[in-house]
Formats: sequence, structure tokens, C-alpha cells
Amino acid sequence: TAAVHLLELDVETVGSRFGGINAGLPHFVAPHVTLSEAAALVGPAFTIAPRGVEVFEINGPFFFGAAETFKDTIATVAGKPKVLVIRLRRTPAMDATGLHALTDVVRRSRHDRTLVLLAELQPQPLATLHRSVLMDEIGEENVCATMEEALARAHEELELRRLLGRGSRQREVVP
Repeated sequence: TAAVHLLELDVETVGSRFGGINAGLPHFVAPHVTLSEAAALVGPAFTIAPRGVEVFEINGPFFFGAAETFKDTIATVAGKPKVLVIRLRRTPAMDATGLHALTDVVRRSRHDRTLVLLAELQPQPLATLHRSVLMDEIGEENVCATMEEALARAHEELELRRLLGRGSRQREVVP
């Protein structure tokens, strides 16, 4: 740089070619979002379940390690919910170990008179479920495409229990 300055050489720099480079950060500009747009963006991030309903979400592939952690976590739930919603929206794959863990949870839950609902299954876990006997145990009506559908189904179950004054109507399947 000293030689360029002393000899007055014509040198192209990033600044001379493209303009100056800001030394600071750009100014923050908040996008214009309507209330309905904000609700549509934020709504799926929050799930409010009624009393008696527990929601668990599995994130990532449901393989051996995740399956064992899931079973251990479910086993430590304080109190037994009337409805257990297992949300699988971020579970792209499930192997035989994951299916076995899910089967154990469903059977244990049935023993505790807890209805299990599965929500937002991706294509591969859904196909795995359809190929297994677990689908018969859970029942198509308890596999929900959306979380809203699962919560509506949970409300339906809670109301039915209230009206009938009994435990669960989870189907009893003889293996």
C-alpha cells in the first residue's frame, strides 16, 4: 500500500469497484405482518392441551436410542393421563425398534386406561405403522393428520368418558 501511494499507481480495490463497505450492521426493519398472518405463523408452535391430556413430541428419526429414551420418558410421567397424544411431525423415519417402543407404550397405556393418539405422522412412519399390527390396536380413528384433529379427538374422548362415567373406550385387541 505504501508503494501504491508513493508511486501513485492506479490500483482497483473492492471499495473503488463496488463502493464502500459498511463498517456497521444493517438497520433492522421489521416486516409488515397482519394479525391473522402472525397467528398462522405462531399458532403451530404452541399446543394447549386440556386437563387429562398429555402431548409428547418425538423429534428426529425414531431408532434405537430415541426409542429407549422415549419409553423411559413416558414411563416417568407423573400420573396417568386419560389421553396421550404422540406428535411425530418431525420424525422422518421409524425402524422396527421405534415401532416396538411405540407398541410397548400403547399396550402399557391401554392397561392404564389411557387412550393413545398419534398425530402428524410423516409418510415413512405412517407406512411402517400401516404394515404392523399396531394400527389395529390403535385404530385408524386415533391416527390424526393434524394436531388440531388430535386435540378434537381428545376432547371427544374426554367428553365421552364424562358422560359414561368410565375409563376408556380404547379398543381391546387380542394379539
